[in-house]
Amino acid sequence: MKPEYKTGLDFTNYLKTEKSGSTIDLYALTINDPKLMLERTSSFMDEKKTKAIRVGPSKILIKVPVEHAQEVLTFTSKQEEVYRIERKLKMKLLNHAANMIIQGDGVSFPEPTKRRKRVWDHGITGKGEIVGIGDTGIDHDMCFFYDPKSDVPFDTVSDTHRKIRGYKVISFVDSDKTRHTGDRYDYVDGHGTHTAGSIAGHILNTSSTFEQLHNYDGVAPDAKLYFTDIGKGEELSIPDDLYNEYFQDPYKGGAKIHSNSWGCDIRDEFICGECFFASTGEPVPKGYCEAKYERRSCCNLCNSYASQASEVDQFTFDHDDFLIIFAAGNAGHTSSLRTIGAPATSKNAIAVGASHTFNDNFRSAVDHTDFSAELYRNGFSSTKECCQSKSISALASCCPSYIKLLYANDYFSHEHAAYFSSRGPTLFDGRTKPDLVAPGYQVQSMHSDGSPTSKQCGVGAPRGANQASILSMKGTSMSAPIVAGGAALVRQYLRERIKLENPSGALIKATLIHGSRPMPGNVDLDGRNRLIPIPKVYPNPYVGYGLLSLSSVLSFDESDFKSEFFDRVDASVEGRHCYVVQKDSVAPSNVSVVDGVLRATLSWYDRPSIGDLYSASLVSDLDLDIFVWNHGSSTSERYPGNNSPNDDVNTVERSEIKVDQLINNQTVLVLVRPKKLGGSQTYSLVISTPKYNVQLVKVDSSVCDGVPVPTMPINTDLVFKILVICAVVSTLVIIVLSLSVGCYLYKKGYGNQVQSSEGRRLGDSGWFASKMNKVKEWWRSKRQEGVEDKHQELQEDTNSRYYI
Repeated sequence: MKPEYKTGLDFTNYLKTEKSGSTIDLYALTINDPKLMLERTSSFMDEKKTKAIRVGPSKILIKVPVEHAQEVLTFTSKQEEVYRIERKLKMKLLNHAANMIIQGDGVSFPEPTKRRKRVWDHGITGKGEIVGIGDTGIDHDMCFFYDPKSDVPFDTVSDTHRKIRGYKVISFVDSDKTRHTGDRYDYVDGHGTHTAGSIAGHILNTSSTFEQLHNYDGVAPDAKLYFTDIGKGEELSIPDDLYNEYFQDPYKGGAKIHSNSWGCDIRDEFICGECFFASTGEPVPKGYCEAKYERRSCCNLCNSYASQASEVDQFTFDHDDFLIIFAAGNAGHTSSLRTIGAPATSKNAIAVGASHTFNDNFRSAVDHTDFSAELYRNGFSSTKECCQSKSISALASCCPSYIKLLYANDYFSHEHAAYFSSRGPTLFDGRTKPDLVAPGYQVQSMHSDGSPTSKQCGVGAPRGANQASILSMKGTSMSAPIVAGGAALVRQYLRERIKLENPSGALIKATLIHGSRPMPGNVDLDGRNRLIPIPKVYPNPYVGYGLLSLSSVLSFDESDFKSEFFDRVDASVEGRHCYVVQKDSVAPSNVSVVDGVLRATLSWYDRPSIGDLYSASLVSDLDLDIFVWNHGSSTSERYPGNNSPNDDVNTVERSEIKVDQLINNQTVLVLVRPKKLGGSQTYSLVISTPKYNVQLVKVDSSVCDGVPVPTMPINTDLVFKILVICAVVSTLVIIVLSLSVGCYLYKKGYGNQVQSSEGRRLGDSGWFASKMNKVKEWWRSKRQEGVEDKHQELQEDTNSRYYI
């Protein structure tokens, strides 16, 4: 790969805009172990006062003074081992009612006193599951985690503790010889305690406040946690190498699901929406972000397939029974689209956006909100004093009764998307993100008092380090662990009900997405009541495939549907895989019609994309379609996955049709076809049908030969681009050959005889050099135009695709 292709087109501008005296952090990704390269280049790096340290098997962290950045960048890009150079992104921190939303019937909800937790009712509570989580710490002595019979297993693994199987305190030394380590507990109102509680918090049944608090258990109350403490206070220490230093230990400790409520965040640099610098409050100059970051908006800085996203894809591909979940980010209101943040941009992980909760939960959450910071900011000593204020802004920030009045609005209900939830699609390749949403606006979970010895278990409102047990928070940080808890329920269901001993992460992902339902509500584009309806086309960039509803995919005796699960199916065997839905002659006498939906969801773990600075192109590409064929007809009706006849960017595809009445001479065919395989490849598939009168059969591909299924669609855009590239390459070859012939003739003595129309000799070296420079300039301009055209084309295509 040419050196200039290893960075970005405008990386030079990025370096020029950095302040003098500052240090820039870069990652250099290599095709093999960089040890020899580091030895070979050490003298140059020392001369430029640059630190280059191996932080992964094929990853180098480069800390370079801005004065030498261009030289170091040019030098590094010329090393044959290096295939990519990127900026190091900044990572930041980004359930009583939530349980009933994700376990409910998915259509309508009765009065609060009649709501059910349907999955728990059938004994699916996360028992036997271990969920990994990396966050700021756990207040492990509070009653939702405390075990009076066992100590917390710090830096080891133990089955004796009732909630925590392992507690690893992160510890590593950076390139400045600084050791980063966690602190074995959480801070006051801690982020990690809240997220861990949403997954698996479970109050001790001997607690004196059990009756008042047991409804606040996490989504998987009988699951255990493997916790990685990556925080010291509110500061995070994220390892540079996620593969080896972050995911390996939880996996070895038995975790098959991993929740991450952190990701790239640019709020320390920019106030988006108004576009101001966060540090100075000054407006961002027009064209600044495009020149410095290759983005039209600085609000899209985190939306890239960064090396951390690639490491997520590599780990999941290598460990196919591991599911990784990331919060999508909290920048939705800063830009209408494309605010998703890495590593949630990975292909194989689930990116989780945030929805609202029940209206009554919005109001009850006020009673579990810590107003300490707002009281201090407004100069009040109590909420009572705040409520006596005549300032509307003060009342809206710290007066509980006034805030409850604000929440008495239909907008604050569970069918709406949260205004802050980051949106898709991915910037350069248009992949669907977020994958789904779950409650993340005013989620009530566990409260940390900042002490590892207080054993708090109190009721009432949290105020700093008091004994309250429940705290309300908002953000996609809150919705991601709810999905992780849901994934634990799914895994237990697959093990115990479907008898899959070790279900793949791709199957759990497919199941969660299969059970995500449409949302009839609105999304507030900028947090200022600029509402638009959530698009009725799924997936869409606001809520992905919809709101998680486990009772829409996990079937029980009373369910009106049945689900079939196919795991680790080898895509390389046979050209296409057929699943036939047909009328079932055996049905209860009181059932005469088929009513419901036939839905299919395909998922696979893809290899990481290597070499592309921006997009996560698919290494293996599979297609899902549903075909309806009337026997004897020469055609069939096609329902493509993701409503796209040629989806070549996503690792999940979902399709569905409404089933009114299957007739005897009609065949419904679910078809999986490999469009492109980058090596051995397996997939997972979930198909749900109405419970009665239909049956699903996986058949040999030869059975489908009689069904008129069209061949794989041709990607006309790709064909056109290939033709254009071929034409350009052919033209360049002709130019080079012509110049070569000219040089040959000149060397043979014909130069003095051949004159140009302006009287200049062909062999004139100055004239020849000038022509070559013009060719180079023309090629650079065309390359720049091509990238700009690609950006514009992707934007127009994405807008059209999502009906925005």
